[in-house]
Amino acid sequence: MKRFIYLFILLSFINLNLFADSCGSRVFYANGVGVKKQERDLLLAWKEQYISLGLDGTPSISYNQSEGMIADFLEAYQQLNGDDQWGWFWDIFGALPDLMLDIIYKYFNYDELHDITLNEQIDAYRTALKAGQSVIVVAHSQGNYFTNEAYDILLKEFGSCSNIKFRMISVATPADHVSNGGNHFTFDNDPIHLIPGSLNWNLRNTNRADPDWPSIRFHGLIQK
Repeated sequence: MKRFIYLFILLSFINLNLFADSCGSRVFYANGVGVKKQERDLLLAWKEQYISLGLDGTPSISYNQSEGMIADFLEAYQQLNGDDQWGWFWDIFGALPDLMLDIIYKYFNYDELHDITLNEQIDAYRTALKAGQSVIVVAHSQGNYFTNEAYDILLKEFGSCSNIKFRMISVATPADHVSNGGNHFTFDNDPIHLIPGSLNWNLRNTNRADPDWPSIRFHGLIQK
């Protein structure tokens, strides 16, 4: 199977004159669930990929540490449940009473872990923005939830979208929007778009499964 890199699709959007200013730009990668790399290793991998494409700006990451697949999916579930009207669907689908969910979230320490991750990302964006830099976030999977939350908070701080040089590029998103009118890219055979309320797919993937069904293998930022 040939290699397909989502970043080639993003190239023309990242390298826009809109973000070319004297203070430069920082381009963050906001990762999704189940990342096995430590923060330093993920940053090195992102830098290598970024530099190989000859992009402008300084590559950075908005790190979302994995607490194990179950905890990661529970966190994403809670973000979905809190962010849009489809929470009731997941309650029915999961057939889990609220009390049971509360116990599970407390066991996995969801609130504290979520807040720590979100605040770290907001601090990094705020520092860059106050230094006069443009911020571009390439958000993948669950990283879209964090980036949308971060943008909403920063927007309140800075007053209006005209006062904040922040752009988001969404890849394989389970969310229902992209902050500040950014672009999104999701393959037709990535099952992420089957999540109720998520943005629909807009790219047909040349890589296919046999049988030709949606598969998690087509969800990654980089496919081989």
